[in-house]
Amino acid sequence: MSHKSKSPAPVASKASNVVKKDNSQYIHQEPKINFKLSIREKHQHTDKQKVILEKMLDKDTKIICIDGIWGSSKTYLSVLAALKLLNDGHTRKIYYIRSPCESSDTAKIGILPGTLQERLAGYDAVLFEKLEEFLPGGQVNKLIADGYIEFIPPGFLRGRNFTNSTLICDESSNFSLQDIYLISSRMGERTRAFLVGDSFQNDIGNRSGFKRFFNMINDEESREQGCFCYEMRNKEDILRSGFIRFLMEKTGVIKGIDNVSSKGEWQPKGK
Repeated sequence: MSHKSKSPAPVASKASNVVKKDNSQYIHQEPKINFKLSIREKHQHTDKQKVILEKMLDKDTKIICIDGIWGSSKTYLSVLAALKLLNDGHTRKIYYIRSPCESSDTAKIGILPGTLQERLAGYDAVLFEKLEEFLPGGQVNKLIADGYIEFIPPGFLRGRNFTNSTLICDESSNFSLQDIYLISSRMGERTRAFLVGDSFQNDIGNRSGFKRFFNMINDEESREQGCFCYEMRNKEDILRSGFIRFLMEKTGVIKGIDNVSSKGEWQPKGK
């Protein structure tokens, strides 16, 4: 009588029973948005805007710096990108950072009465106007009520720590170099910052550090680390209205020239 040999029972690998310790950095995350935003875009993007918007949405991007003339849709692109990131679950919160500087030399209001929120209302109004361009009113109110959007003056940044967030740094030409360093030092894991401003127009004179910071990170080494700089100073960059394009060209603020290569494809500066 033949006996069939039995195959030995599989022996569990000791390695498979070893639980590896997770040594990665722990990042606390608040709940992400639990409803879909109805984002409406108001116009077709130029080739340059498409390049910038794509880079804003890239997962490896850390800082986008845009030095652009009035009406070139700097804030528009920043808010649009931030909403898209929020809607797709790639960011958990939007922080709007702007210095409370008055723009007029001859009609300064000075210190206003009321609560801090009431005194800062004139500075965060820009953000709310942009949000209302993109979203139905009910969704704007819900984002604010649920804490997905927060306005912060740079003076209140020390001690803060932003993870998995998007920072919209508007009117960055009104930041000193130390302000920009402070903003950058608050950026934790999976956080990106959009610094947008006009180096030819600021309310703090020589104290502005925007252009200096722009020049510091406008090189190949910075691009490899996720920092990208763009200039928007030509007639074709102005999308606010045809009249603004005419007026700026008429007054000599801009030159009516195209920033395109011989192949008709716009390339970021330094590429």
